[in-house]
Amino acid sequence: MGDHTTTESLGWQVQDRVFDTRAPGLAGVVARFRTLLAQLAVNRRIRHLLNQQNRFNQVIAAQLIDRDVESIELKHDLAQLTVHVVQLRRRLDQQEALLQKLQA
Repeated sequence: MGDHTTTESLGWQVQDRVFDTRAPGLAGVVARFRTLLAQLAVNRRIRHLLNQQNRFNQVIAAQLIDRDVESIELKHDLAQLTVHVVQLRRRLDQQEALLQKLQA
């Protein structure tokens, strides 16, 4: 399994919620307070769960990417085999036609 940690593949990662507001006064204070409470809850209770989920998501994302690559390779192989079968069928038809001429 390859290293799939590019910026595009980080969609699997669980992110902390950020409370933001552009409103002045009390709304800004409330947003900062909610952010602080959320950070405390995350740090004390569920940080390890988020880390575990992120590791799991990373493994699954990497496996899905690997499967996608395998699928593309198999489709390519199937296309090559299909071409080969068509060529063999044409040769067989030619051989049958030649055999019929020789038997006539």
